[in-house]
Amino acid sequence: MKVERETYIEVVHSLVMAILERELDLPQVAMLVHHIAQPEATETRIDITSEIRAALDDWSQEAKGRLIGIEVVHITFPCHNAHGNPDGDGLCEKGSHVLQMTRVIGQTSFDPDTITSRHNFADVVVRISTAHHPESPDALRLAGSGRGKRAGTLAASFRRIFGEQATEEIDRKVEDFRKELDDLFPSVRGDKDDG
Repeated sequence: MKVERETYIEVVHSLVMAILERELDLPQVAMLVHHIAQPEATETRIDITSEIRAALDDWSQEAKGRLIGIEVVHITFPCHNAHGNPDGDGLCEKGSHVLQMTRVIGQTSFDPDTITSRHNFADVVVRISTAHHPESPDALRLAGSGRGKRAGTLAASFRRIFGEQATEEIDRKVEDFRKELDDLFPSVRGDKDDG
């Protein structure tokens, strides 16, 4: 399926956080944002909730119940760069790449750090989700050395980048960004208006 608007927003938010954590450079993020916004980019989702719950074998049923769902999202996009191609004919050797994101959905009260367990929740999620990557999971470079510090919103990210500003100014910037996304994905906006 085509990349959903909500997925695009989540990926952009994650990439902004990666810039703030110095895990990616701005040109890398710009390239990814551009490629995943192309009409040829596609999204695939894999539900790994049952695998994660099974791996957390010392969690209570109540704790597992607060974990609503976990899914791996693959965004496949065409690559037109010549990297990895010895012929240098202007095309990527693979032809496309996959950006992987893991989406964790929990109840409002869900906080894995409050659950006593011999398992580290983030490590379990990373281990199981990377096993689902279409390329060799061993070759993956994982973003997220600062995973535990990543709580926040897009507005908080703007505050960290631009310093302390009035909340109204931050909200205006977020609204401007949403309008740009509406222009990029008019069919999604139209579908919601019709329904």
